[in-house]
Amino acid sequence: MHLETARLILRDFQPDDWELVLAYRRDARYQRFYPETEHTPTSAQEFVRRCMNAAAQHPRTTYQLAIETRHPQGLIGTIGLRIAPNAPWRAEVGCELNPLVWGKGYATEALRALCTFAFTRTTLERLEASTLAENQAAVHVLQQCGFLCEGRHRHTNFFRERFWDRLTFSRLRSDLAGE
Repeated sequence: MHLETARLILRDFQPDDWELVLAYRRDARYQRFYPETEHTPTSAQEFVRRCMNAAAQHPRTTYQLAIETRHPQGLIGTIGLRIAPNAPWRAEVGCELNPLVWGKGYATEALRALCTFAFTRTTLERLEASTLAENQAAVHVLQQCGFLCEGRHRHTNFFRERFWDRLTFSRLRSDLAGE
């Protein structure tokens, strides 16, 4: 799988990508909204291996793609689309970026490309996303990409010695016509 935007390439993972994934996942800014606190070479290699295995499946139901900048070229994160096993008309999307490139519009650009792919090259009708309510950068990206907030789920997660609320969002194929 290979998608391109003005500044990005979204592609299937390659074996050597694990080192860059590990580097940004170890950044304390990245870890703020995740319960995992320990990232190891083994865990990063396993993540990349799972992504590569998913890319080899037929029919493909998981698209976990590396996000790479064009100039300078380099892996800056990952974006995923996971089709629901019992509801093939809907899929969950998610994105993570290296904190060194936050605030540059890369997540929005990557998510827009993934939405276009989902609604023009698959039969998906609905995309879903969720994020911690305090992750305002993620909320902003979803809103910029036409996702509507469907609700707040209180105290759905517990980590870092506290409860976290989660927001859920959706975007429909028919929303594409409004762009």
